[in-house]
Amino acid sequence: MMRMLGSARSRRLHFPPVLAMLCLFFLPASIVSAQIKFYVSPDGSDANPGTREKPFASVTRARDAIRELKKQGEADEPVHVILDGGIYRLEKPLELTPADSGTKGAPVTYRAADGEKPILSGGMQIEGWKKDGKLWRTTVPEVARGDLYFRQLFVNGKRAPRARTPNKFYLRTAGPIKPLADRRKARREPSTKRGFRFREGDIKRWENLDDVTIELYHSWTTSLHWIEELDLQKRIVRFTNQSNWPVGYWETFERYRIGNYLEALDSPGEWYLDRDDGTLYYWPREGENMQRAEVIAPVLTDLVIFEGEPEEGRFIEHLTFQGLSFQHHDWQFGKDQTVDGQAHARRRIAAIEAQGLRNSAFRDCEVAHVGTHAFWLDKGCQGNRIERCHIHDTGGGGIYVGEPNKVGYMPENDRLKVERNVLENNFIHHTGLRLGGSIGIWVGSSSFNKIRHNEISDFDYTGVSVGWCWNPQKDIFQRGNVIEYNHIHHNVGDILSDNGGIYALGYSPGSVMRGNVIHHIRHYPHINTSNGLYLDAATSHYTLENNLVHDIMGQGVLTKGEHNHIRNNILAFCEENGIWRLSNHDNEKITVKRNIIAQREGMMISGYCHPEHFADIDRNLYWAAGDHRAIFDDWTGRIVKEVPRTGEVNFEQWQELGQDTHSIVANPKFVDADGRDFRLREDSPAGKVGFKEFDFTKAGLYGDEEWTSMPDRIDREPHEFAPPPPKQPINYGFEGYEPGGTPLVRGRLNQAKNCSIAVSDEAAATGERSLKFTDGQAEQSWLPHWSIRLDGPEGGRVKFSSDIMNSKSQPARFSFEFRDWSGSSYHSGPTLWFDRDGTVRVGPRQVGTFQPDTWYHVEIEFDYGAGADKTFTLRIGEHGGKIKTIKYLPFESEQFTTCTWFGITSLENKKASYYVDNVKLNVNE
Repeated sequence: MMRMLGSARSRRLHFPPVLAMLCLFFLPASIVSAQIKFYVSPDGSDANPGTREKPFASVTRARDAIRELKKQGEADEPVHVILDGGIYRLEKPLELTPADSGTKGAPVTYRAADGEKPILSGGMQIEGWKKDGKLWRTTVPEVARGDLYFRQLFVNGKRAPRARTPNKFYLRTAGPIKPLADRRKARREPSTKRGFRFREGDIKRWENLDDVTIELYHSWTTSLHWIEELDLQKRIVRFTNQSNWPVGYWETFERYRIGNYLEALDSPGEWYLDRDDGTLYYWPREGENMQRAEVIAPVLTDLVIFEGEPEEGRFIEHLTFQGLSFQHHDWQFGKDQTVDGQAHARRRIAAIEAQGLRNSAFRDCEVAHVGTHAFWLDKGCQGNRIERCHIHDTGGGGIYVGEPNKVGYMPENDRLKVERNVLENNFIHHTGLRLGGSIGIWVGSSSFNKIRHNEISDFDYTGVSVGWCWNPQKDIFQRGNVIEYNHIHHNVGDILSDNGGIYALGYSPGSVMRGNVIHHIRHYPHINTSNGLYLDAATSHYTLENNLVHDIMGQGVLTKGEHNHIRNNILAFCEENGIWRLSNHDNEKITVKRNIIAQREGMMISGYCHPEHFADIDRNLYWAAGDHRAIFDDWTGRIVKEVPRTGEVNFEQWQELGQDTHSIVANPKFVDADGRDFRLREDSPAGKVGFKEFDFTKAGLYGDEEWTSMPDRIDREPHEFAPPPPKQPINYGFEGYEPGGTPLVRGRLNQAKNCSIAVSDEAAATGERSLKFTDGQAEQSWLPHWSIRLDGPEGGRVKFSSDIMNSKSQPARFSFEFRDWSGSSYHSGPTLWFDRDGTVRVGPRQVGTFQPDTWYHVEIEFDYGAGADKTFTLRIGEHGGKIKTIKYLPFESEQFTTCTWFGITSLENKKASYYVDNVKLNVNE
């Protein structure tokens, strides 16, 4: 009986053929070769011989005993280090070098004793608690002496958040320190990344100001900062370190949290450590008894280090770690370091770090309560396996593979390559708790890896990321990666954006995404979007097949690049698009065949969808569920001449162009669409287009029920979206910006090659600056284009005004337009057309004229809502001169009801320019 992952509670047990090989590890002792065994126990002593009766006390001592055997030439047989259950406090990281290698015939295994759980802990227990009102406190002598300062705390096996404000959602900046006069230049200026203006009372001169942290939320990254300078009078804070992005680049009033000061300790579960006197404060959660609680503070910033020398050809090989738990590890950064960057892949930071590790394995292990990533397989790591590991409660991501920050990278020689690693049957959840934007599984410039049967959930950005090159170069080492049968779901709401269930980056021939199940992926809705399968930038030569993607806040698939094949997938109930194509180069052709795309809202396929962009798009089944209709949207505006501005077409128009000639619009007859059971009934028409049903229950974990049922035991509270950002007043005179710069305005300035929007000092209605729109030949006839989303009530009044001037030498056509865009399609309301011959129109009616190189003033005023009369008032005339008023001008569409969008749209496809100034817009928002 097949079932839908994430909705049904039962799980089939899957034992792929590879498990037969693993059974060799469990053969009776009588039929395996002789073994050397050392025993380790928390009750042992490193002065003991390491026998069952007299075990060692530490793993380090067992490692040294193996080294001694090797020096004596007595390690020609498999070696097992067997650990009893209990906690092993690591005084320093466990370091392994090529001297600790096994061989193919005599591997070295560090494993748990049968039925036991040994914990290798990098933490120390905190005791001596005394009640102090609602709080409890104790003194940590190591902190008071200046020998230690920890940044995380774990109470009774749970992470305790460090005191922060606010406890829920975010604070908002009051904007950048200086307006970003040119947003492109601002990205290259460090001063734009080192502070912001804050609102009164949000930041104070607390006693421990040097230790206070600020966490900024950008689009797909977060950044961590410390305070260098605080000006309470001007309400400006400056950082000791910079972020990757200018503050205010993505939102004028950027989100942030501030933490690590005593006054913020205001909720159960929070704690604060005073560096000066070593006092640790904690507010217990309900039911916690601090006289009996286990409180662990991490001491180490590394737990295990594999220090091979791949440059010299010296590797660490044939080691296995089985049944061990690695816990309690801290993060630490210099206050001058940039703690930011996509995926937090700039530097190798992990509890378990390896370079030059080969043919080794972690099986049935746990990594938990750590400050950064769990694993990092760095340069020279080849042929390793991480299998059936439970990775959770990490400050960073799960498993990282590849050299850090190597963009578009080809290793100098085979010794340095990171390749042929297998990450299989791991459960990775609740990651990115300190370094927001970290990844469940990240693979950078690395090839021929297999990412299979993992379950990844409860992350804040992306589940799996493969590839590390934004440009179209092809001499890079990332190919042949297989991402299959993973179950990726339920990211943590609306923290970050521009994310995916699976994200790929760069030229990757021979790479495949197959058999994955991805659902309930969301994003922060005020900056960017989210995707089930995301082929970003120059991602090319990928095959996406037999994937089930559903309930994505954004797209089922977002594809850029060339020669990608999207076939035999189910893409269902995505809020924006089934497939969104964001590459507009004619040679970047893709194949879309034999897919089922089912939508209740949004587009079936959208983006750059001219026929010449597809190598083959055919034999797909489209289902417009409910009262939705099967619609497509071509951003090029060239599909249907009757709709040159939007390219939105229905299925019949789509087929008339030669698209989807053999495709159909039909109900695919899922067993239970509402219950998300996507099996097909026997009478499904999907077979008519060649769709082949696949068993999506194979995705996710396999093995015994105790293991495969672990994800079902996670309780998730209903998600609550953060309040939207405060609305910026739309009142722009464009003064204070550099000529040629991009102003910081509400909405989006959509530009392209030959099509720009920039501040200009060539002309101005008032002052010295205006906004110049320069049109040119482009794929999209509607660029350049300034669009603003409006979130007013269902009814109200709109007042708009602007000054405009057309160019005399290169006059332009453009429009001012209001839309009701509350669904997948829109209806135009008040619209004003400006023709290059000086005619101003509302529909076919001429309502005025405007001479080139002369400033004119325009006002539009109207009511909207259910009872509005569908007309508007126009006031127009030469700037500073007589203004003509015309009432009762009709809306473009009688179906316009709610005002949700305004745009200034260019309509040429050749060189042309015009200017706008003093733009004001008020909607009863």
